[in-house]
Amino acid sequence: MKPRICVIGSSNWDMSMQLPSLPSAKETVSGGTCSFCLGGKGANQAVAAARAGAEVIFISCVGSDQTGREVLRELERNNISPEGIITSELSETGKAMIFVDRLGENCIGVADGANADLSPDKLRKYDEQISQADVVLLQMEIPIETVRAAASRSFKNGQKVILNPAPATNFDKNLLAHVSIFTPNQVEMEQISESRLDDELSLKKAALALLDQGPEAVIVTLGEAGVYLVSAHQQIRLPAFSVVVKDTTAAGDVFNGALAFAIAEDMQIDDAVEFAMAAAAISVQSAGAIPSVPAHKEIEKLLAAQIKRH
Repeated sequence: MKPRICVIGSSNWDMSMQLPSLPSAKETVSGGTCSFCLGGKGANQAVAAARAGAEVIFISCVGSDQTGREVLRELERNNISPEGIITSELSETGKAMIFVDRLGENCIGVADGANADLSPDKLRKYDEQISQADVVLLQMEIPIETVRAAASRSFKNGQKVILNPAPATNFDKNLLAHVSIFTPNQVEMEQISESRLDDELSLKKAALALLDQGPEAVIVTLGEAGVYLVSAHQQIRLPAFSVVVKDTTAAGDVFNGALAFAIAEDMQIDDAVEFAMAAAAISVQSAGAIPSVPAHKEIEKLLAAQIKRH
């Protein structure tokens, strides 16, 4: 039986532009190519969990516009049932503009749209489906009160709750009391801890401080520097896989979706992180968000090659 994961989060329609360099203020950069596809942290993570091998229920909110219908079609193409998708008559579907340079680095702007309409009241309709999940995966592109309600209810039900605090603006640390695994990247970690984390000692200190507030594990993703994992039993840095980077868009989302699958499969935390790192390493070698999400067999192949190499 497949592990069951409930992802509650955002759905966007992405415009992704590959450019020679990222534009700075008042600068125009030409010579790019453009594509449109399904995106949003919630949708990305839902697809990543499904391709890793999970049965996924995805709860999100889209508009009644054409892009909302495109989102629904793309979710179904990626084996995500539309049963958890709420259509809002108040707002347009969320949209994101993503600029990617020749080194794979990106900057992103998001218009929340219907994502802001995913209220705790709308979530109650799905209480039964949420309660049946082995793992509940959350991010921060929906209203904070909805994240808080979902985390609290799921944690009290004895479910594993993974919170990816992206974006981390005005993060509420009280959420950590209802979180099993917390997965910030380095920038988000600095925002939450309100300190500069430029060495391993400062990173460890900040992670342990968050661990004291409730989670079983704090997992800080560091891009090409790998991952820093802190739990009650270990504090270790896991090195990144050595790959050629084309586009880092959604690498963190792929990591979180694959991690949710691995945790639902009862992998040990360090093995789960390795599995998620392998998924993210595959994703950065291709352009785009959803198009770069790997299947389970691809992740296992990279892990096997890594073991053989060592």
